[in-house]
Amino acid sequence: RKMSYGDDGQKKKRKWDVPAVDQPVAADGGTSAAAAAKKINMMLHSQGIANSNAFEEDVEINNCRSETRYYLCKGTTHDEIGEKTAAIIKVRGKFKAPGEVSTERALHLNVTAPSQKQLEDALTWIYDAIKSDQTKAQTAQPITFVHRINIGMEGCDPHFNLLAKILGPNNGFIDHIVSSSKASVSLRGRGSGYLVDGRESNEPMHLYINGSTKVQADTAKGLCENLLSTIRTEYYNFKYILFNIST
Repeated sequence: RKMSYGDDGQKKKRKWDVPAVDQPVAADGGTSAAAAAKKINMMLHSQGIANSNAFEEDVEINNCRSETRYYLCKGTTHDEIGEKTAAIIKVRGKFKAPGEVSTERALHLNVTAPSQKQLEDALTWIYDAIKSDQTKAQTAQPITFVHRINIGMEGCDPHFNLLAKILGPNNGFIDHIVSSSKASVSLRGRGSGYLVDGRESNEPMHLYINGSTKVQADTAKGLCENLLSTIRTEYYNFKYILFNIST
């Protein structure tokens, strides 16, 4: 067989004479395969080409707490999941506040992966984060709005019966404020009869208001202040009558 030689007298190498270069094999074969699959998947996405062999699913995250939404929308989170599963995660839709009306779909994640197993692994990661969020939401203390209104009538003449004036017949005045505002209202402090661990607080007498919304708390506050204004006027008239009787 005739051999070909170059000008320098060295035998010319043909294309098939070049030895194959050994490719490095990662110690973690699964991670390497996932990385390769992810790279292909990302290339197709970047070129706007749908991977007909990809497996896809959407995950709703609109109702998660803000901290969890932020975590699930971060690129570093997507990269971490992608390195393990070869999944591609895209944020879609827009965040909708409670009661917001919009034709656009609510915030969600679009997850695609080269295989059903890889898709399931990625979804498990995401749903674990959502489940953790739900657990935190259940154990978190509810946000409340609180007002405290001092009665400001220390040393009131006992014959005026201040406690009954505030509470009303059969606690009717306080019950009216509660039903009108939907807030919790209680009379507390010295002389209130409100017991904590079997005794009254040593604080001055006051109305304690607790609402689950600002509107509830503010409505109750306004009603309580109106009640106290009426009681103070009534007490002024009471003292005026006593003064005239005594003179």
